[in-house]
Amino acid sequence: MSGDHSNLAQKMSAYFMEHIRTRYKIFAQTTDQDFVKELSYKSGVSESLINDIVTQINRINKAALFSDTELIALQKNIEAFHNNE
Repeated sequence: MSGDHSNLAQKMSAYFMEHIRTRYKIFAQTTDQDFVKELSYKSGVSESLINDIVTQINRINKAALFSDTELIALQKNIEAFHNNE
């Protein structure tokens, strides 16, 4: 399962961001610190976890390759977000 998982990671991040727009009515153009604080406030999820997800999403958008390890970490963080909201 090694290799480039950029496409799947992009789809996961797009789905996550759509969930944020739909459920929390946050229509952020950028995932900056204000976005992290607002999402944490509205969802009850820690800023630390949201920050990790945002960092991963920003990496997806900039990286040429996305490894299986990074994909698994993203999946775990998104699951943790959903379990804590």
